[in-house]
Amino acid sequence: YDDAVAMLAWVESRSPEFRVEAVNRVQQRVRQLKDPNPTLLALAVIRWRAKDVATADSITQAIIDSSVASPVVKASARQLRLRFSEAPEAAPRPPINRPLRSGVPSLLEQARGTGTEPQFGGAAR
Repeated sequence: YDDAVAMLAWVESRSPEFRVEAVNRVQQRVRQLKDPNPTLLALAVIRWRAKDVATADSITQAIIDSSVASPVVKASARQLRLRFSEAPEAAPRPPINRPLRSGVPSLLEQARGTGTEPQFGGAAR
């Protein structure tokens, strides 16, 4: 089941339009994964594409600092951080139909269980 959650996160990170419901589903499950780092990396890509670089940056730093993240995942997180430092135009523009809700809890807080109910958009539960 962990692989299915990770795959869904990667599919959403690469899709032309984010499906808010799918992203919410991944965010709700990330804390339960044995190794959440690959899934967190996909969520960092989603946040980066959504122009939420601060959250993406904190997620990638947590992956780099993780004692359980594989070397490949850590290297990928470092590569993504390098993209953050490029010109703002370097981030792919997400073709979403509605703006992301501001004030969304940090994915890092959600992964650690310190945030509120995961919400990527829409009304809070």
